[in-house]
Amino acid sequence: MKRSEITPKILHELLSYDPTTGRLFWKKTNSNRAQAGSVAGCRCKRNGYTLIRVNNLLMSSHRIVWKMVYGETPDEVDHIDGNRSNNRLENLRVVTRSGNNQNRGVQFNNTSGVTGVCFDKSRGKWSAKIQINGKAKHLGRFPTIDDAAAAYADAKEKMHPIAPFVVTRPAFGAQK
Repeated sequence: MKRSEITPKILHELLSYDPTTGRLFWKKTNSNRAQAGSVAGCRCKRNGYTLIRVNNLLMSSHRIVWKMVYGETPDEVDHIDGNRSNNRLENLRVVTRSGNNQNRGVQFNNTSGVTGVCFDKSRGKWSAKIQINGKAKHLGRFPTIDDAAAAYADAKEKMHPIAPFVVTRPAFGAQK
């Protein structure tokens, strides 16, 4: 079975969603691990998402929640607060890949500890840059890391505005 064949109806038969906690629970006992009434899924150590096996396919719980509520799964569903285990509906939104990447934290290979900031050894200054439409834009060199971080924060606010997600959606639990 393909992911596209897993319908909201199938999900509603197997799982129940608690909108106050964002958790999914099994409606039926599927195995010793998946007892009726127990929390569905487990947290993946590699990426932090909660994964649930549905009809022998691993699916991310936030994508399951979206499909159960709205009847479809968009290409990108983002956790607004960055907490991958917070699957409350008000914490989920549809974004583009670019918009989702703007919500990333400090990367593992970042030596400054500040997004968009690195130290330029040849000049002895802190350099700030930001990605715009896939291209790096240099923001300048600064005497302190705080100045470079402030330049990045200002540029992010101006160049990566986060528009509120507003669409007409069916009521919670409505099935398509």
